[in-house]
This record gives sequence, structure tokens and C-alpha cells, in this order.
Amino acid sequence: MRLTASELVSAIDNLPKDRTYTYINPKTKGLIKIVSVTRPEGPIVIKRFDSTKGGTLENAREESISPEMIWRVANAFFPNQPINLDRVLGGSYNTRSVLETLIAHTPQFYFCYPGRIESTISNSQIKRGHKHVMWCPENPHQLGVLVKAETDIVISEVPIACEC
Repeated sequence: MRLTASELVSAIDNLPKDRTYTYINPKTKGLIKIVSVTRPEGPIVIKRFDSTKGGTLENAREESISPEMIWRVANAFFPNQPINLDRVLGGSYNTRSVLETLIAHTPQFYFCYPGRIESTISNSQIKRGHKHVMWCPENPHQLGVLVKAETDIVISEVPIACEC
């Protein structure tokens, strides 16, 4: 089962447009507003602002999430497998946390913190990992709500070497 950009865009287009959305990380005080969604594959136009820093919806500038970015993210998802959007996007795109947040507000996506293996010469241990998003098409939640998935999945931060 594969996810397409048009399915991702459709899910985001189903979010109510008459409200703002909070980021997944509660320490991030900014808000996101969907301005427009172009089907089938984007772009998605948003505004983001931080009222704690004097920002308002009215003076926030419009920003675009490109179809290319949406495709890169859609291609990374497999059912019930956490992905880290920062890694998928190689730290590129200044709207990556916006896309991550909007995705997580849709019914088939959860955010989670899978464990990560931390290895030293004498010890390996499992530590709390970084934020990931997980596509769970068989277990939808309420539209417009962020839901944390508890998971026992552990992710290695060390790449597997191959002989090329």
C-alpha cells in the first residue's frame, strides 16, 4: 500500500479552513492557517504567525508548500512506519514543520516518539527518540485533532553499510 501526493493533498483539503492549527511541539507557539489547497497534488498555501511575538493572521505572509515537497513526503510513508520529515526532506524547505503539522491533524496520521538506539564502545541503550509521523490508514482518528501514538518501535540512527 502506497500513499500518493493527491491523497495527502485531499486529506489536508478536508481540514476545516475556518480555524488555525497548532504545531505538534507544544513549545512552538505559532499558529498555521490554510489559505488554499490546489487539487490534485498542490500547492498548499498557508499563513503562519506567532501572536506571542506580535504576529497576526492579517499581517502574516502567504507561503506555499510545493507539489514536489508533497510528493517527497508522500513517497516516504508506509503503513504503521514512523518517518522523520526532517530526514526525508534533508533539512530543506522552511515549511516542513507546517506540512508535518497539517498531516498530523488528518485522521490517518499520528505523531510519535519511537525509541532510538544510542551506542557507545561499551554500551547500547534505548533513548527517547525524535518526533516522527506515522500513517495508520486502518486506524483513523478525529479530523482536526493531533493524536500521539504510543509505539514500541526502535529506530537505529546508524546507517547500514553496504558494499557498493
